[in-house]
Amino acid sequence: MEGNHQHGFREGHSTEKALLTLQSAIAEILDKKESAILYSVNLSAAFDLLRPDTITESLKNVVDEGLLFVINDFLLDRKFLLQHYGETSDLKLLDRGCVQGSILGPKLFNLYLRDLSRLQNQSTTIVTYADDVQV
Repeated sequence: MEGNHQHGFREGHSTEKALLTLQSAIAEILDKKESAILYSVNLSAAFDLLRPDTITESLKNVVDEGLLFVINDFLLDRKFLLQHYGETSDLKLLDRGCVQGSILGPKLFNLYLRDLSRLQNQSTTIVTYADDVQV
């Protein structure tokens, strides 16, 4: 289900493998004496910005309806409050983000980024490691 470009949160993948994939793509371009552009971005606070509705939409035709219900239950209607020096804030609804430190979080993040594969063609290489993306 994950995009083949993702090297983070996957067994048998590593930062080294991600770098070697990128290096190989660049070497191939240089061997052909062609030009290339490398776009690199770190999706800062990526887990915090995931939108449950987007995850649900991308999984609608990929996973069983029962599993989709469980994933929605995991992501939706989460609440938080802050405590600081004995003061407690009001309870607030958390309408986005994926639970960090959970087992399901990285898997959902990979599924969220898998659509990057649609951008890949013969002249484009995509390499991701967690929230770092190189195109």
